[in-house]
Amino acid sequence: MNSKSHNLKNEINKSQEVNLEHDNNFRNDIQTLQKELTFNQRELEEKNRELHLLKQKIESLLLKNDEIYEHSPAGYFTFDRNGSILSLNQTGTEQLGVIKEKLINKSFIDFITPKYRSIFTIHLDNVFKYKTRHSCEVKVERKDKSTFFALLESVPSNGNVNSEASCITAIIDITRLKVSEETIKESEIRFQNVANTAPVLIWITDADALFTFVNNFWLQYTGRTLGQELGMGWLEGIHPEDLDRFMGIYKSSFDARKPFDVEFRIKKNDGNFRWIISKGVPRFQTDGRFAGYIGSCIDINDQKIIEETVKKFNEELLSLNTSKDKFFSIIAHDLKSPLSGLLGFTEILLNEFDDLQIEEVKEFIGHSHQAAINLNALLENLLEWSRIQTGNFALEPSNVNVESIFDDMISLFNQYASNKKIRFEKKVDAALEVIADENMFKTIMRNLVSNGIKFTNEGGSVYLTAIANEKFVNLGIQDSGIGLSRENINKLFRIDLNYTTLGTNKERGTGLGLVLCKELVEKNGGKIWLKVKSEREQNSFSLYQKRKLKSNRLFLILTAYSSS
Repeated sequence: MNSKSHNLKNEINKSQEVNLEHDNNFRNDIQTLQKELTFNQRELEEKNRELHLLKQKIESLLLKNDEIYEHSPAGYFTFDRNGSILSLNQTGTEQLGVIKEKLINKSFIDFITPKYRSIFTIHLDNVFKYKTRHSCEVKVERKDKSTFFALLESVPSNGNVNSEASCITAIIDITRLKVSEETIKESEIRFQNVANTAPVLIWITDADALFTFVNNFWLQYTGRTLGQELGMGWLEGIHPEDLDRFMGIYKSSFDARKPFDVEFRIKKNDGNFRWIISKGVPRFQTDGRFAGYIGSCIDINDQKIIEETVKKFNEELLSLNTSKDKFFSIIAHDLKSPLSGLLGFTEILLNEFDDLQIEEVKEFIGHSHQAAINLNALLENLLEWSRIQTGNFALEPSNVNVESIFDDMISLFNQYASNKKIRFEKKVDAALEVIADENMFKTIMRNLVSNGIKFTNEGGSVYLTAIANEKFVNLGIQDSGIGLSRENINKLFRIDLNYTTLGTNKERGTGLGLVLCKELVEKNGGKIWLKVKSEREQNSFSLYQKRKLKSNRLFLILTAYSSS
């Protein structure tokens, strides 16, 4: 009876211990969830602030766009098929001399002199029939009976107004182009004077696409003479890589008699190529004959640089977001695992110490110690990696004695290696030095030596070697372990894949160690890559410091040999 009572009591105690552990785990999970919810709430509040600012910017841009539209140098009209005015800008009302409210739904043909009304009617028919850009010239009569010649450029509208088909027409006053020959000549002189003082590159062609005019700013910009630029001579300044693309757009636009804009590089007077954007529109004689093109070029090289910088920042932001997600994943999962193991072992020791044999106590203490070592290594890597990602670090290169670093690593991991009966073998010149940030160098070596021990079977060896020649110093970490498969080589240095495997004693990793090594090597001005051997061999990681005659900057190469 006493035996049954004693057994029942033990079962009740064990059940209570299990429930207590479950309660503790549940409370820990609740606390973790509360922290995550608080963090997510802060992120949402920040996003809402960003969206509010973005909304204000968009509204501001819309107001500016409306202002530009209303006061554009050209009158902008929206017509239906019959030529009724559906909408117009402020410039349009000024062109006709009538307030906007009285022009809505009024027929525009009433403002065209009788001689030109058929031209306008045909123009509208072509726009709606062929759904392409068309232009025409008409004579417009204002409310005060004064007249002006107008160039109409019309395109079909993408949207509908009052569910009716419509077109958008730009009306430009071209009265001065319709005056007498003498006035035209005077106008051309005035144009050349204006063009030659404008801070943009201006050009004119004939009907055969040959340059007949470039302004003084063009000549100053290219550093060439007028004779060199006229005809097709100006094409000599276009960058060879852009010439074919430019000519394709230039020729097709001329053939179609349509406006164009194209970006390309042109040689400036200092011999450097700079990006410009060239815009051209067709010109027509009074009788409708095609006369050539007129256009302008604007230097957009600085804008291009800004665009490339923004693109680079966006790519870096994407990379940082990926790194942030990985960082949170490690904290949420990998940090919890060793903590749970450590808590579990210490809880057993706390609650069952009196019932355990001395060998069992040593075993649990050993497990707890190893869990604490793993947790400490993980925290060190996480902190080092987070400092790199945030730029909160200072690179301080100095002369570092290689043998001293090797000895530090052997001392640090001596107990770990002894537990697996693993031997360290060292081969290095006692006077050999490399130039590196000592703390970063130790972090790199610590991760590589730890990996070597982790993947080596009991009774194996880990080799630390340093070989110098005239070109570089080869620092090698080699083990007699289980090797690495060829298909997993490319996964080692990618934080987004979180690649990790168990050691020979089921040691767990985070997949962060080699990623951190890569970051640290590159911060020291080096590169990392892997060499693959076809046969199954020992893992071997090597660090190379390239010797330079005029610079002591560190240049590191990480090399690994595949296991298959």
